[in-house]
Amino acid sequence: MFKLTFTTVESFGREYFNDTVVTFGKSPKQCYQKMHGVNHGQRIHNGGHPDGIGGTPVIFCERLEKDGKVLKEIWD
Repeated sequence: MFKLTFTTVESFGREYFNDTVVTFGKSPKQCYQKMHGVNHGQRIHNGGHPDGIGGTPVIFCERLEKDGKVLKEIWD
């Protein structure tokens, strides 16, 4: 089972919050399709500002795992 995680660190003045979205699939392609809404599959959205407002994105992480082993991790 593959797991794809997108994490965005957002700035609100002097405070920072993580916004995390996770998808699962049988292949990396299926994970990316679910992440971008092609199949409208399972997405777990967690974090962000408690009031639900968007901040200024500071850094972004894309992580692909298979059975708990990290295959790819990119910080941008």
